[in-house]
Amino acid sequence: MFVFFVCYLIILLAIALYVSRKQSIKGYLLNNRKTSTFLLTLSNVATYIGAGATVFVVSEMARGNFLSCLGLALGIPMSFVLFGLISGKIRKCGTDFNATTISDFFNIKFGRPNRILMSILQLIYIASVIGIQVVGVSWLVAHMLNVSYLLAVVLVFGVSTIYSAIGGLKADLITDAIQFFIIALLFVGLGFFIQISPNFGTDIIAAFSDMFVLFNNSMILPFVLIFLVLSVHLITQPTNWQLALSAQDEHSIKKSCWWSAGITFVIQMMVLFFGVYAFGTMANLSNHDLAFFQLIQNTMPKWLAGLGFTGLLAMSMSTLDSAFIAASAIITGEFRNIKKTGTVRLFTLLFGLFVFTLVMVFPSIATLGYFSVTWGLIPLPAVLIGIYGKKTSGKTIFLSVLIPMIVTLIVYPIIGFLSVCFIPLLSVLIIFIGNRYIKQK
Repeated sequence: MFVFFVCYLIILLAIALYVSRKQSIKGYLLNNRKTSTFLLTLSNVATYIGAGATVFVVSEMARGNFLSCLGLALGIPMSFVLFGLISGKIRKCGTDFNATTISDFFNIKFGRPNRILMSILQLIYIASVIGIQVVGVSWLVAHMLNVSYLLAVVLVFGVSTIYSAIGGLKADLITDAIQFFIIALLFVGLGFFIQISPNFGTDIIAAFSDMFVLFNNSMILPFVLIFLVLSVHLITQPTNWQLALSAQDEHSIKKSCWWSAGITFVIQMMVLFFGVYAFGTMANLSNHDLAFFQLIQNTMPKWLAGLGFTGLLAMSMSTLDSAFIAASAIITGEFRNIKKTGTVRLFTLLFGLFVFTLVMVFPSIATLGYFSVTWGLIPLPAVLIGIYGKKTSGKTIFLSVLIPMIVTLIVYPIIGFLSVCFIPLLSVLIIFIGNRYIKQK
């Protein structure tokens, strides 16, 4: 296992070093707007089939939270469908206004104060997303190398931050393509060995029987909420905006979204299958966050388990590097006079230190996962108005983002994920009142 781990990290760093030669800021952040449909699709899939969509789902399935996981599994493919409908307009914004990030879009549509506020919101969101992946992959590394969780976090942050800082978006795209095939190999191999296990039929039947016993009406609301939220969350995702703005044309990003929807649907159905099997065989596991890791170790031959763990590492690393690049682009956009790529790389490293602190405070996939989804919904009404809506004042948009941010920080520790029931509605209400007040005035 250790050999697979070291070889994988060496390959990542080698690609980053090779790509980084004579790289401009535009090349570092947007791949010079030349990304093809093929690379966009593989990067989309590799980025979003990370710890949140795999390790988290399997661990929650092992706990018995079936309908919530089903909502997540169906919501991810649907999100690519919905994002595909607006991705062409996002790419056109890049051409017409030389936009680099979603914050640039807010600057163009609603003014400089909104840009700053959106940058703050997105950086907090990205930090939580990176935290999810780091927690997931750090448990993996700690389990695989038999080291402490703290040391594993330091290793993961060190490698992922340095790799992202050196390579930029082009290295991210290339390694995402490699990681996609590693992930696909893991899923096919794991599915095969599960089905040929001696007690496969008995375990699956028992798992489904126990699952139906646990079903109750209280599971329906989380399922609906998670499906609806996940279906629209890509519309405000900074990493997806980054990919859309890097596409070679509008057709490329749209087509990649349709392909991504189909591929992620197949993968998520496999993840649900793994989760059902984990529930049937690991219900008494002391730490359910390790359910996917334990499934690989118990099911696959020892000589292949190392490749399996590398596949899990690839799932998290593909999301980490995309998130770091998106954060670098947002930070760079707030400093207009930056001329050197080295300065942008420094921003990546500093942001990594900030997220490291976050992970040490909240070492839970579930806590970070639900918060990131809730927080990411805040600018949804403002984004849709910017793309499709009538003229709205910058002050109204500013308040529609700022007030829900403050309210979320206050109520989320109390009611958790249920915050998503009213946070977007609060934004819509503020915009409605603002438009009516301005019109009457």
